[in-house]
Amino acid sequence: MSSEVEYDCIVIGAGVQGSFTAYQLAKRNKKTLLLEQFVLPHTRGSSHGQTRIIRKAYDQDFYTQMMDECYKLWSQLEREAGVTLYRNTVPVPLCTHPKLMTDGSTSEGHLCPWAGKKCLHHDEKFPSEAVQTGLLVMGPEHSDSYLLYKNTMERNNVPMVILTPENFCQHIPNVILAEGDGALVDINAGVLYADRALKTVQGQFQKLGGVIRDKEKVTDITPGPVVTVSTSAGVYRAKSLVITAGPWANKLLAHIGLQLPLEVEKINVCYWKEKVPGTYDVKKRFPCFLLTEGEESDKHIYGLPSNEYPGLVK
Repeated sequence: MSSEVEYDCIVIGAGVQGSFTAYQLAKRNKKTLLLEQFVLPHTRGSSHGQTRIIRKAYDQDFYTQMMDECYKLWSQLEREAGVTLYRNTVPVPLCTHPKLMTDGSTSEGHLCPWAGKKCLHHDEKFPSEAVQTGLLVMGPEHSDSYLLYKNTMERNNVPMVILTPENFCQHIPNVILAEGDGALVDINAGVLYADRALKTVQGQFQKLGGVIRDKEKVTDITPGPVVTVSTSAGVYRAKSLVITAGPWANKLLAHIGLQLPLEVEKINVCYWKEKVPGTYDVKKRFPCFLLTEGEESDKHIYGLPSNEYPGLVK
């Protein structure tokens, strides 16, 4: 490895944030180096695994508003690479009944997200080929945690359906809504194929001339008009530096005398076997789901339909 190689920008950390940052820099004709301390692909960060939820349902305006651009960027990457990266928005038929599905407003020609199932205002079913996964959000109806999601989505005009205890089982027959809980559906949410997305964005980055160096741990950072980054395998220089190192961020920032109030949070991932095979399958349009809080925990619980491992709900 020759030393003192110079770039316009160096990005440290090749997870989804770092990889997409490097890709966007390369699209802007910036000579970019993407560094990763582990051999790619790996399972030591937060970007591994086959599936993630993509959604506009958040409890903060910033994230909800950001998602319009995120959806556009993922779609753009899909077109460029010719790869399907997420499953959510497939054109669905319009319900022409003059009342919205659940809230009684008068809006003709609204989207009916429950393709293949009964609309509340019709006896017939919509065509089953119109598929949306959606995200079911549940929580104590009057709790702060649930209302934050509901109010944020309403403020930002996120397409959603508010379910009631009376009609909940018509739409989602295999889930029991707890007494006192509210429920809504982010109808454009869905499943993002995480491993595939990461591999795709890294591949497109390289096609644009970007350089990836994995198994290179950063050992020193020297700031200045030109930043010098030393690794276990070489020395690189760049006009700018981006750090997207997740839980390792503060270790890297220590090289330049900075520390941020970052907290690393462990997430437990479990897989639950379906009692009746196919009941909660993504192909049956079972939604992703989010419980804002429950009787035994005030932590959010996320779930995805059976997809990556047949017969197992994530």
